[in-house]
Amino acid sequence: MRLDPQECRSRLRRAGHGVLATTRPDGRPHAVPVCFTLESNLVAVPHDHVKPKSNGRLQRERNVEADGRAALLIERFDLGDWSRLWWVRADLTAVGIDADDDLRSRLEESLRHKYPQYVGEQFDDVLVFVIDEITGWSAVG
Repeated sequence: MRLDPQECRSRLRRAGHGVLATTRPDGRPHAVPVCFTLESNLVAVPHDHVKPKSNGRLQRERNVEADGRAALLIERFDLGDWSRLWWVRADLTAVGIDADDDLRSRLEESLRHKYPQYVGEQFDDVLVFVIDEITGWSAVG
């Protein structure tokens, strides 16, 4: 059963994490689990120091610079009960917020509110995307 956009947004807002899919400059797909927040029609994905990184620049950041299109997927999979399966995918386009300090502050506070691990932490960067399309499916209504 297809989920309506309002239900898709509701599930996206409540999700604890998702998988962000971008495209590498050579055309290969790149998918990573991410923390995120949803504010209005914007999705914010942080680059933080909470989780260790191998180097300072994340592949997803390089990918978004080359091609601003991305997708965020959340889902529930229950191996024992397929009637509980569902997924939501948001098709995204990166937007710059460098000049908008108020928006960046609001998104960072939203991330800190959703994830207590971020309280007191500074973000190296926040990738911000506008939702172009949102779609979802559920095994039951």
